[in-house]
Amino acid sequence: MTEIDSVRRLLLISNSTAYGSGYLDHAESEIKDFLQGVSRVVFVPFALHERGGNAGRAKDRLESMGF
Repeated sequence: MTEIDSVRRLLLISNSTAYGSGYLDHAESEIKDFLQGVSRVVFVPFALHERGGNAGRAKDRLESMGF
């Protein structure tokens, strides 16, 4: 196991949208800073409503940020 394999980081965001903005727009700069140098992300949806849709939307948005 390499050093990078043993490092686990967790980013918790309480909401995916803020009034008047798009999906994860309000947290984009923090997400990019936190995930700098990361090429693979695991998204764990907490909301039960539309879990599959939320995961797909998160995937698309994170890809647009370069992850």
